Amino acid sequence: MTDAAIAYATELGASQGRDAASWYFDGNTTDKTYREVVKAIDDGDGAILDTFPFADLSGEWAGSLAGPVLFRDACAEAGLDPENEDTFDGLFSEVCDAYEQAFNDAAVDAIEATARRMLAWAVL
Repeated sequence: MTDAAIAYATELGASQGRDAASWYFDGNTTDKTYREVVKAIDDGDGAILDTFPFADLSGEWAGSLAGPVLFRDACAEAGLDPENEDTFDGLFSEVCDAYEQAFNDAAVDAIEATARRMLAWAVL
């Protein structure tokens, strides 16, 4: 059952990461910027990678997802009681980590795919 909670968090994180990445570039993005982004991903350049959207489970912003809400929803999806101490112990961190990793991976993958696709079209 805990696998189902983690799977829920992973799927949600990946979906929201792709959605967030769709806002990274706009209609005025230059080929130079696309090249710089691809190079930064290839080189692991933190100066550019740190500008990418990232998972934020703080709940600080209106409408943003908070860790406890994610955990509650993941438990509900998996048929677990989030109030049960045995459920909460360790699983909260695993659910949040799965969400964050999936979000960040999906965002980077989507940004890279867009940049490479736009560069390929620029060559045509």
